[in-house]
Amino acid sequence: MAEITRRALLGTVGAVAAAGVGAALGLVRPVHHPVPVPPAEPPAALTEALVRQQRLLADYGPAAGLTGRTAGLRAEVAEHGDAIRALLELYPGWRLHPTVPSPVAGASPGLAAGSRAVADALRTTALQWPATEPHAVQVVPVLASIAASLSCHAQVLG
Repeated sequence: MAEITRRALLGTVGAVAAAGVGAALGLVRPVHHPVPVPPAEPPAALTEALVRQQRLLADYGPAAGLTGRTAGLRAEVAEHGDAIRALLELYPGWRLHPTVPSPVAGASPGLAAGSRAVADALRTTALQWPATEPHAVQVVPVLASIAASLSCHAQVLG
């Protein structure tokens, strides 16, 4: 038989003990796997602003009898929708569901009254927007600018 030295025996026992401690730590310590979290949805107020803008744009439809003046205003209202969509793109959840409910057909209050109502709603939204919201610096000026523009539209149309 082969003779086992004390040094070889202690080395083997040390290696087995280290492996056992490593295995025990692997069982005791939790393993954290990243869990995908769906991105946050955009604020409802911003989605509602786009719906209001689409309703107003629908009021500028072919039945509105567009003249040169109202055609220019309609183009601005369409650009407002593009600006609101650009704000919605700041929220990754918007990319999962980029559709907005279609504007509800109903009795139109008229272009001047509709512009005034959307302007008032956007102004209120801009004033009540939480300053701590991550994109407040981008959202509030755009909403306020659109509200001011629509107020001017109401004056021109009224």
